[in-house]
Amino acid sequence: MRNLLEPEHLLAILLVVVVMFGGQRIPEIGAALGRGVRDFRRGADGTADPEPLPPATSAPSPAARAAADAEREPKRLLLP
Repeated sequence: MRNLLEPEHLLAILLVVVVMFGGQRIPEIGAALGRGVRDFRRGADGTADPEPLPPATSAPSPAARAAADAEREPKRLLLP
């Protein structure tokens, strides 16, 4: 019987993940998965409250960034 997770299968899974989420989001997904596994283990062991999660930091959308830039820059009038 063949092994289910051969290198070709792992490569195909990695390619699908990169296409679906993009290269920039993979570290975030890995960190979230690690926190989830850690919290699950702590819950299964019955230990005290888990450490608080750090605040989520995400990049503002291009529209929000443009609106913030427009608020900071003074209005310019076109003179004839």
